[in-house]
Amino acid sequence: MDRTLLILSADDALKRKYTKVLLQNGFKVADAADLIDGMLLASKHNIDAIIVDEDLGDKNIHLNHSKIRKYSEAP
Repeated sequence: MDRTLLILSADDALKRKYTKVLLQNGFKVADAADLIDGMLLASKHNIDAIIVDEDLGDKNIHLNHSKIRKYSEAP
């Protein structure tokens, strides 16, 4: 399986937990601590899905979603 998931979260413990489980299940994992890094990764790599921490930055998940949509159509 060559699926890459992007974890977008400032919470390092959450990223470590998800990364461990995803790697054990055959996924590739990219992670970003903020929206700007996430958009940069999404624009440069083929991301199959994005996991967004609801506590990220500006607290507006819908605004974050629309910003990322400019760089990736990943669910």
